[in-house]
Amino acid sequence: MLNDGTKMVFITAGMGGGTGTGAAPVIARIAKEMDILTVGIVTIPFIFEGEKKIIQALDGVERIAQHVDALLVINNERLREIYSDLTFMNAFGKADDTLSIAAKSIAEIITMRGTVNLDFADVKTILKDGGVAIMSTGFGEGESRVTKAIDDALHSPLLNNNDIFNAKKVMLNVSFCDKSELMMEEMNEIHEFMSKFREGVEVIWGVAMDNSLDMKVKITVLATGFGMEDVPGMDSVLQKRSQEEEERQMLLEEEKEKNKERIRKAYGESANSIGSKNFRKRRHIYLFSAEDLDNDDIISIVEESPTYLRDKTTLSKIKNKAIADEEQQIQETTEESGVITF
Repeated sequence: MLNDGTKMVFITAGMGGGTGTGAAPVIARIAKEMDILTVGIVTIPFIFEGEKKIIQALDGVERIAQHVDALLVINNERLREIYSDLTFMNAFGKADDTLSIAAKSIAEIITMRGTVNLDFADVKTILKDGGVAIMSTGFGEGESRVTKAIDDALHSPLLNNNDIFNAKKVMLNVSFCDKSELMMEEMNEIHEFMSKFREGVEVIWGVAMDNSLDMKVKITVLATGFGMEDVPGMDSVLQKRSQEEEERQMLLEEEKEKNKERIRKAYGESANSIGSKNFRKRRHIYLFSAEDLDNDDIISIVEESPTYLRDKTTLSKIKNKAIADEEQQIQETTEESGVITF
């Protein structure tokens, strides 16, 4: 299914159950391995759904985060806070709507032609290896409509109480109707908003016409570069995991010391050699020449030292003997060559 030239994949799932929590990370891994831009958009449960489901959901978030370029996490509890007047059933419907709106907003950035155009390459720059991402869309109308749109976006459930101004990469898209074009004066409101981001943030921005807006202006913000600790509820889970790992390591060390003590009691001082690393000795190679093999003294040294006991010292002794015999032979040859026999 993904072999048809697909460049980008959205994986949406509700974390905390069986299907989404289990399948989403697997699908994400396959897509990422195919070098497809992979974006996860997941929800985590309402508080009233219970601790067990929440922990399972956060575990699922951790797993899928390892296999996506960017991950948007929608906290259903934020929906309850923002839309407190909704019915119980409508609250769940709103969670699904928020999921689809997030995916649709990213897709619109790519497909909508703009005066200052944003395309797939721009979106990929922001999302590729972006980590935890946040995205929001806001609308404003009337006086200071840009500021109103920004404020509306900042109160979105998609932000999860995250401080958007800590982002490392930001995409900002401004849309308006041709009947109510953006004024240069209104750009000051955008400048004021962008000046709040930390120094060094990478910014890509665009401007597009959308005649369905009438007198409204729409601001879409996509920000990446957040860590897992920025996912709501994840900080306490990570802290708990770290504490559990420390306790596990301490128990392992205690068990190891107990076992060592048991061995010492049974074997005494001999137990000290147990567990020591047996490093493989380096082989020392000596190549025998034809003269060496014809030298009785060298053959005698070899026969007196078994193979497993031959070390560097033994081989040096053989080598020195061979050199000494060779030097003596040369000396005798020289002396003989200087004698004239009549």
